Amino acid sequence: MAATQSLAPQQPLVTHPSCTVLFLCTGNYYRSRFAEELFNHLAAERGLSQRATSLGFTPHPEINPGSMSKFALVGLEKRKVQPLAASRMPLAVAAADFERFACCIALCEREHRPMMERKFPAHLSKIRFWNIEDLAFPPPEHALAAIHNRVQALVEEFAAQRAD
Repeated sequence: MAATQSLAPQQPLVTHPSCTVLFLCTGNYYRSRFAEELFNHLAAERGLSQRATSLGFTPHPEINPGSMSKFALVGLEKRKVQPLAASRMPLAVAAADFERFACCIALCEREHRPMMERKFPAHLSKIRFWNIEDLAFPPPEHALAAIHNRVQALVEEFAAQRAD
């Protein structure tokens, strides 16, 4: 999001009615938070009304210290994206969340499909699965580049819908 723009919601963005996209990952600390911030930045640049938030299947503050991964923050900085929700602590997804969002994306099918099947099987059909692995697999610069490409394509998809 451009430094001069602000969503300035009356309620936290995670529950704000303008949020139409939900990014999901395991801890809501690295991949989903990067995707959320990048989507909001790119959508605002394009003049789109859609906004995103992110949640995790199993946030673990003892494993992921602080509010957001340093890798996500550095990746955003390299892309000149000022994170607006960097101080928000990771949050867990609940069944009701799947009803609130028009577009739900889990960042890694191999990792997140079993979590969806176990915790939220009734909402499985609503999920778009991407294939972006966690830190133990690709280096952050590769994972973040893959997320950037997918988020950019998603923004373009929303822009095309607006043009129709």
